[in-house]
Amino acid sequence: MGYRINLSNANSIGKLIEGNVMSFLEQTFIDENYFEGNIKYIDDLLSDSNEDFISSNPRRFNLRRIDFNYEWRIVKEIMNSIYNELKENPDKRRLLKYNIRPEILNFFKDLSKLIGGYKYRYLLLPGFEDNEINNLLVSRDQLRRLLTIEVSESYLIIQLKNLPEKNDIQILDSFIHMDKAIERVDEWPAVLVWEKYAWNNTRGIFIPIEDIDDVRSIIDSHNYERNYFSYLQRHYGHRKTKKISQLIHLSDLHLGVEGEETKNLRLIEILKKHRRQTDSEIPMYPIISGDLVDSPTSKNVRLYQSFESQLESIGLANPISVLGNHDVHLKGFIRSNQDGKNILTNLVTRELITVVDKLKLIIVRFNSNIDGKWAQGKIGLDQLADIGNQLDRLVGKDDYYKIALLHHHPFEMERPNWMKKTWYEEILGHLNFDVEMSNILLDATTFIEWLNARNINFIIHGHKHIPKLFKRNDIDVVAGGSSTGKVDHMEDQKTFLTYNLINYDMEQFKPISSTIIFEDLIGSGTKNYQVQIY
Repeated sequence: MGYRINLSNANSIGKLIEGNVMSFLEQTFIDENYFEGNIKYIDDLLSDSNEDFISSNPRRFNLRRIDFNYEWRIVKEIMNSIYNELKENPDKRRLLKYNIRPEILNFFKDLSKLIGGYKYRYLLLPGFEDNEINNLLVSRDQLRRLLTIEVSESYLIIQLKNLPEKNDIQILDSFIHMDKAIERVDEWPAVLVWEKYAWNNTRGIFIPIEDIDDVRSIIDSHNYERNYFSYLQRHYGHRKTKKISQLIHLSDLHLGVEGEETKNLRLIEILKKHRRQTDSEIPMYPIISGDLVDSPTSKNVRLYQSFESQLESIGLANPISVLGNHDVHLKGFIRSNQDGKNILTNLVTRELITVVDKLKLIIVRFNSNIDGKWAQGKIGLDQLADIGNQLDRLVGKDDYYKIALLHHHPFEMERPNWMKKTWYEEILGHLNFDVEMSNILLDATTFIEWLNARNINFIIHGHKHIPKLFKRNDIDVVAGGSSTGKVDHMEDQKTFLTYNLINYDMEQFKPISSTIIFEDLIGSGTKNYQVQIY
């Protein structure tokens, strides 16, 4: 069996194939794009004229399709009614699972058995460039050829209809194997292979490929390998197309907030799992863009020291950090606590330039706490001159890639729909005061001009607790959320515990992708992603 789908639907369809019907339905009702995309997928699947579903037993499939079509008309009408009600009353979304009627659940359970009843599943993942191998991976004719390979076990091939866009990968609550593909997105083209296995549903492998013959060999090898998955792991498990290191971007920890210890511990466990599941040969460099503590008291500084020790214990030693407004002022405003500030300043080195020779990388660390009301921040001309002098003194490093690291944001940050407004933003908003503009770095224009002059086109920052990947003024920006989930979420019991993963190519010596990874229900183990390819 073969399906052709859009990348935006791949994760939802993966859930349905795996039999996670409720999770599929919850994702379907998230927003208009998911709803319309998944409804269209079912419409196409059950259409007599659709060419995106290729069956090895068309007679059997067409007979089943007739039965499903009758039920689908009824189920779709109910789903449209539920969706329209949720649009009018978004608060009911949290009760969605109690409103899914039995006929909807039963329909999708039966459909899941029809489209997921194959032992081996192959998701073809083309790369982002317009070239021969990638175009073959999205070719309908090529899918038909692959489906002619005869093996003793049933198999399913899922193919994307089009080449993926570099800035159009967003995965919410990834199904159990999709994370393998997303966290190695730089190595597409590839094949994600997983097995329907009664005793262990985690048997999956991501395999980078060089040509279409690789795909044929992967499928065909089932005929002569008794332990197929063991063979794939042995033969392809260590295949890599790029030599990378990872910059692990954390931000706005706010250690010391009362009652938030659970979130702090959760972050450590998430990072520990990431390190464990990533190839041990891949070096990792932690970067923290400020607000290490909520207020610079001696007690909170000790909490940060303990946090650094925990990072070191999982292989993330010596974080490259800058201070935020909360690290130098009580509660982030103007009143200082000199003792705590001094201790923290000594912990976070005062060096403005960090050189990582192994990566041919220079991280320029800006202190953005010079001035600024409302926690606004400023760099200052003296600091720009000092950093310029230090860069000019570096010898033999003209070809090193440069990243600017600071706490405050030099560009306006739009509030995401999941984040509540603070009390003072509500008040100032009623007074027609532009809160977002007021929070931008005071000397943002000068700062950006300086970066352009120095050919620094990559910024890492924090401050607003809004994770975002974007490009502005020819500069790629990686904005950090709160890695310990210090946010006010629109939904009760929800959070946004997040870190950014920057893959750095150790042969081209530059960043090649950034990924926002977040958990919105603490401890749920769900992985949500937004990806930017450079």
